[in-house]
Amino acid sequence: FEFEYRMQHSNGEWRWFSTREVLFSRTLDERPHRILGISQDITSYKQVEAQLRKANERFELATSAVPELIFDWDLEQNRVSRTEGLVRLLGFSPEEAEPTCDWWRDRIHPDDLPYLDDHNRILETRETGDRYRFEYRIRNREDQYIYVLDQGIIIRNELGNPIRIIGATIDITEQRQREAERELLLEREQAIRAAAEATNRVRDEFLLTLSHELRSPLNPILGW
Repeated sequence: FEFEYRMQHSNGEWRWFSTREVLFSRTLDERPHRILGISQDITSYKQVEAQLRKANERFELATSAVPELIFDWDLEQNRVSRTEGLVRLLGFSPEEAEPTCDWWRDRIHPDDLPYLDDHNRILETRETGDRYRFEYRIRNREDQYIYVLDQGIIIRNELGNPIRIIGATIDITEQRQREAERELLLEREQAIRAAAEATNRVRDEFLLTLSHELRSPLNPILGW
């Protein structure tokens, strides 16, 4: 038998205990004969457990308040835990998505897959330290590609090998669209400026030619 309970200490404090007991029976009739057990004070363990539970609750509240997808990727097990931000990002619930990197990779735009090669190189070479930042396109539930910003921190073991990645992914489609609009406006402005400069150049050349042709017949007239 194993069970946990609280007992009151001599100082009045209620403390948590864990008890493990083994029941012995008589050989002939198998009736209970003796209990051998051990009890252990687990108050400190229970306090840590309560702190972890509160920390998890705060984490869940924090992740539900932000639009980003928060993920925890166990590289050794190739298992990814994702928050409810996945619903807002791609339209899938964490339960619907396969908890592997392969599921995510299959949804990345083919032209952006080389970014994963850069990601793997960073994991192996440590060229950017233990942080990374990438932008790429990924397909949502409606089979539409959106732009996302993926950034995280790499956790390594004592040998320096990556074992875990904790990161966040955010939708930056609107930002990329605004940037594209600004680039288009800039290109239009440059085209208009170039057209205006060309017009001014043609006008100047025309005036110069006109002035020259007007002076040519006037010179002999003025001479006369």
